Amino acid sequence: MNKNLSKFITNLWEKSAEKKRLTFFEKIFFLILCFFEKFYCTIFFIAQTFGKKNGNKIVPNLKVISVGNLTAGGTGKSVFAGFLVQILGSKHCSIISRGYGGGYSGSKSFLVSDGKNYFCTPDVCGDEPYMLAQSLHVPVIIGKDRYKSCLLLRENFGISKEYAILDDGYQNHQLKKYFEIVLVDARNPFGNGYCLPAGNLREKDYSRADVIILTHADEININKENSETVCSEQLSKIKTKFFPKFDQSKILCGKHKPVGLFLFDEQQIELHYYKDKKFLVLAAIGSFSGFVQSLKNFGIQTDQILQFPDHHNYSEEDVTLIFDIVKKHGLSGVVTTQKDWSKISFLMEKDKNKLAVFVFRITFEFITKDEEILFKKYLNICKNGS
Repeated sequence: MNKNLSKFITNLWEKSAEKKRLTFFEKIFFLILCFFEKFYCTIFFIAQTFGKKNGNKIVPNLKVISVGNLTAGGTGKSVFAGFLVQILGSKHCSIISRGYGGGYSGSKSFLVSDGKNYFCTPDVCGDEPYMLAQSLHVPVIIGKDRYKSCLLLRENFGISKEYAILDDGYQNHQLKKYFEIVLVDARNPFGNGYCLPAGNLREKDYSRADVIILTHADEININKENSETVCSEQLSKIKTKFFPKFDQSKILCGKHKPVGLFLFDEQQIELHYYKDKKFLVLAAIGSFSGFVQSLKNFGIQTDQILQFPDHHNYSEEDVTLIFDIVKKHGLSGVVTTQKDWSKISFLMEKDKNKLAVFVFRITFEFITKDEEILFKKYLNICKNGS
């Protein structure tokens, strides 16, 4: 999709979600999008019905854990996948991905990484699979057919990998799932309430989930007094309003916890180094505004911002633009995400004298320890209640 058109539609989603007044042209365009939404929902229903009927294949001795969402991007699936690997153990886990955003269009599944070595670049396999391989050090396999990807996993690693984490798998029915996790952004659960292309919802059916996790649950009460009380009340309202037919005890709340800045994603930088410095914020992710807000909350000065469409493939021209902005405004460097660095790193030299690139690492954790224990219990891995 054209970059400007994509941005226009995204802004239209946000304005309609916030009940802002639309111009006459925006109203007409939105009505056209609503018309096409009917076609999308019909086609989606047919595809899902067909997928359920012909899918649910089983790979012996492999537990498939699906991490997905109801909306188009921006809920933190990659960060949560890292959390799953942490609690399940990297030696037992692998990642199965569609490879969205990559240039590979073949029908066969292939190995991105065996946990140590890399067998392709992000422009081939997609930014998220490559980033997951880099950060988690587990086998990552991509392919259109997730079942064939799991067979390839077995072929390469035998039964050593007990868990296959299915990235963005809620709408995929090729495999019988051991556990189904749906992530929902607590800051904006269902957007404007419309499905694509009139809104960012893929679907509205959350009933297939084993658990629903509200991500960014700590950010819904920003700039409000008595934050803990307000947060608890708002989360309760979100649960009952958006998921009235779901077991409320299986709706858990989590947050993205900042780890810090890492120079070229290697050396962690102490707070005193950057608290008075200004940076260019650069990213091509589904929730760019949330990323910027997280940096501000962490105390990083976001002097300039440069946003690209989600899964954008960076070019030499983009790198030149980045250099020019940093030089023009006298900035101390660039702050970006791990996903973006996985692609930019192939275009930049790790030379701080030329351009310092800092990667902002984040991790997932539940709001309370009790919720983490409850989640592990649902996963059937909680040992002795700890």
